[in-house]
Amino acid sequence: MHVLFAHGLESGPWGRKSLALRDAGHRVQAPDCRGLDLDARIAVVLDAMRSADPVPVVVGSSFGGIAALVAVVAAAREGIAVPGLVLCAPALALPPPPRWSFALDPPCPTIVLHGTRDEVVPIEHSRALARHPGVELVELDDDHGLAASVPALLAAVERLASAAIPAPSGLGRKFEALVAMLGHDLRNPLGTIQLTAELAQSSSADPRAIRHSRRIVDNVSRVVGVLEQAQLYSALLARGDELVRPAALDAAAVVASALEALPPQDRDRVELAQVGDATGRWDPDLLPRLVGEIVDNALAYRSDDGPVRVAIDGTAAGELVLTIVNAGAIPATQMADLFVPFASRKLPRPHGVRRLGLGLVLVRRWVELHRGLLAIDSSEDTTIVRVTLPRSA
Repeated sequence: MHVLFAHGLESGPWGRKSLALRDAGHRVQAPDCRGLDLDARIAVVLDAMRSADPVPVVVGSSFGGIAALVAVVAAAREGIAVPGLVLCAPALALPPPPRWSFALDPPCPTIVLHGTRDEVVPIEHSRALARHPGVELVELDDDHGLAASVPALLAAVERLASAAIPAPSGLGRKFEALVAMLGHDLRNPLGTIQLTAELAQSSSADPRAIRHSRRIVDNVSRVVGVLEQAQLYSALLARGDELVRPAALDAAAVVASALEALPPQDRDRVELAQVGDATGRWDPDLLPRLVGEIVDNALAYRSDDGPVRVAIDGTAAGELVLTIVNAGAIPATQMADLFVPFASRKLPRPHGVRRLGLGLVLVRRWVELHRGLLAIDSSEDTTIVRVTLPRSA
């Protein structure tokens, strides 16, 4: 597991905790923040998250704990989804610097470790943080250094890592081929079932028969969607970086084609606008899938029947920006799970068919493979997805 470790005020990057994490087999990144004030430490930790691939579990100790918490919240505001946060006796009484003065509600699963004999940082602040949703406090019979509680730290990181990262199948391309074969062999009978149901629906005047036929059509669509996401995800696990094969493309034409493939009732609810040059080098297979997945989510999760607005901005010389806007907000408690494979979604999908919940997982990885950036901003009544892609992947 990739772990980003923020050390305390009196320690250094390779102290007892970070070495224990490394010795446990984790890939540990520990920036040297000695001599830096809180503002600078937050910036260092945030920059490390921005450049990490994949985004790491973040561990912060004492002074590094408050720096880690602020940086993780700041990262979430940029659309960077941290899989988990572990805070060791965090110095939560320290006020964040002015430019980081936002609510410190942890946006991801968080475990706080704090000693009941801590005479440096009062445990009451950790108890207060634990009242936030998704935050668990583990009270330990230890002092501020948590020297006797390293096993608890390792266990906390393992819990978050196992919950956030899908275990590879171990079968690689054989697994991918198996899923592809199943998808191929099932599509023909599913297509026959769907066509038969649609014919029955169109030729019957019986309301019950029409209703049952509609349910068959909808459920076949769901199964086909599940198969497609399973195939895409298995390819991602098996081949990763090999998936991207850039070619000269006009992104405006690609987006228009992806929107044209939508069902008529959805196509009429999407508004497309473009400014600037939309040409560049991207993968001709992944780019339309990327756009399609985001638009599908926007259509499915919108809170009303208003339009989904898609904008292409090619005014910058070195990059292209795609923006997708829909009505409706993503609750803060759900933001942390958006990029977790197979996470249980409590967010209603009133206008769409449920699938495996892998759409945004795939999108983020496809964007990363193009060396781009995916950001999601959700306010009280609007969700904005912004994809920034270098013109040459």
